[in-house]
Amino acid sequence: MMGKLKIKVRPGVAGILFTIFTLAVFMAGITGCTKMDDYKKQFVKGDLIYPAKPDTILVYSGDYRVRLSSVLTSDPNIIRSHIYWDSRTDSMAVDVKRTQGADTISLIINNLLEGSHTFEVVNEDASGNRSVPLYAIGSVYGDKYRASLNNRPIASSYLDTGLQVHLNFADMDHSAGPLLTELHYQKTNDDSVTLIIALDVTDTLLQDYKKGTSVVYRTYFRPDSLSIDTFKTAFETFTPSIENVWVDLTAKFLKNPGNPFYYTTWDGGRWGNLDQWITTPNVKNAGGYGGYEVKNHSMIAMESGWGKPAITNGKIYQTIYLPYSGKWRMTVNMNDLNDQGRKYIIAAAGQSFPDIDHAEDQSLAYYEFSPNHGGDDISITFDIAASGYVTVGFLASMTDNGSFFEVNNLKLEYNYSNN
Repeated sequence: MMGKLKIKVRPGVAGILFTIFTLAVFMAGITGCTKMDDYKKQFVKGDLIYPAKPDTILVYSGDYRVRLSSVLTSDPNIIRSHIYWDSRTDSMAVDVKRTQGADTISLIINNLLEGSHTFEVVNEDASGNRSVPLYAIGSVYGDKYRASLNNRPIASSYLDTGLQVHLNFADMDHSAGPLLTELHYQKTNDDSVTLIIALDVTDTLLQDYKKGTSVVYRTYFRPDSLSIDTFKTAFETFTPSIENVWVDLTAKFLKNPGNPFYYTTWDGGRWGNLDQWITTPNVKNAGGYGGYEVKNHSMIAMESGWGKPAITNGKIYQTIYLPYSGKWRMTVNMNDLNDQGRKYIIAAAGQSFPDIDHAEDQSLAYYEFSPNHGGDDISITFDIAASGYVTVGFLASMTDNGSFFEVNNLKLEYNYSNN
């Protein structure tokens, strides 16, 4: 390794010191070269080559598992990657089939304990040379995380005017990673319906919900944005609490119910003929007009006397189709009236309206309202066993000595019950 050393000795003390120094340097050189040569003979065969380490490691969390993705550089000599975790207490190796450019290794590591884990990836070439390791940390979730999850609460339930049940969901804390709510309910034909309810939805319609049945629901979670698994709560049961509620279905079924009332023809002053209501000719006793009256506002009205002829068996009515069996209620708000004559509010089955002599025996419900006062709300309640036609309205016989009634508006309601 070294050539022959020629030393020229200088006389005197200085020469002696210089000689000693030169010999020391020479011996150190011999020793250093010897150690390096020995190491090279023992460990190195040819030039030492290190494969390229991975460019990137991504650890995707999961349910007692992770997915690890490692991006390889364009080094064509890499044939295998070694993955270690938990201080190299466990490992696995993955063979690499290289393509042109960068490649990605993706694998699932199962049966991990819940918590944080450190992963190490080392690349290897065909000669057994290994790269410098690259490290990454990932999270594993399991029963502890699952036990911390709470189902999204249902705050309340209500019925709309279409007799459809709605559920109101409460807001959720987003820090736990809620995704959506899955809900199942039963329809009236016993079919099962599944709804997926997004976090930003608070009002959920249970269309054609079967009365009295319960819904079951659960909430899904993703603990972080890199998680490959979702977690869900146990199913909870909820029964919509809607019982004996009167639902206003006026706008859905009753035609021209008031506030305001509409007319087909009008004399331009006080009297007119009602739209959507059938009015018998004897009620139109104000020059061919009657049934529709305007004072400060529009009303349904009958009047006899004060220059108008008597009204016998006068009728103002309409036929409506009611699709729900059960209990119905019609409420009439009176503007003004007197107690002269016989005056009825009637609900009758079918498409015909009874005469005054059969007002009580041919009706589903009736009320003789002559003794009432202006401002009163008068209600009649009736039951139908099946969907069908019902005819509702007013029936009166009034003498010509001065009799009248005036109606501000009508309301039609259905009684909804879970029973």
